[in-house]
Amino acid sequence: QMEDMGLIPRSVVLDKQTGVIGPADSPVLQAVAGAPCLRLTRLRYGSDEPIALQTAIVVTEYCPGLENCDFTTESLYDVLSRNYQLEITEIVHAVSAITADKQQAELLRVAVRAPLLRVTTTAYLESGSIIELSVAEYRADKYEYTTMHSSR
Repeated sequence: QMEDMGLIPRSVVLDKQTGVIGPADSPVLQAVAGAPCLRLTRLRYGSDEPIALQTAIVVTEYCPGLENCDFTTESLYDVLSRNYQLEITEIVHAVSAITADKQQAELLRVAVRAPLLRVTTTAYLESGSIIELSVAEYRADKYEYTTMHSSR
C-alpha cells in the first residue's frame, strides 16, 4: 500500500508475542478459539513518516515459528506465501473513522483527537480458514483508501 502511494515502506515492531486465541479476542476469531497465534504490533512508516499503527493476530497453527521472522524488514504476507506456501484468497476490509487517543497521537505524530481511519482486515486461506485479523489506525492526512469494482 505504501509503495502504491509513492512512499518507501518500513516498519518498527513495537510488540511481538505468542499466545492463543481467547474469549477477549474479536468475535470473528472465536471460530478458532484456543488456536496458537502471534500478536504483532507495528508502527508502519512511509518515507520516514509514521502512517499507521497496526496490530495483527495471526493464527500460527498453519505457520509454526512465524514469531522468529524479522517483521521490521519482511512483509507478513510475503513470509506466509514464501516460507509456508499459504495462499490468502480472500481479504475483507472494514473502514471506519475514529479520533486519535493519547498513545496513537504520540506514535503517529498527530494531535490528540486528530482524525484517523481504522481499517480492520480479515484474511482467509483457500480452505476458508481465517489466517489473520488486523486492525490498523491510519493518519487521515497521509492515507487514502481506494477500492475498485469491476464486472470483467
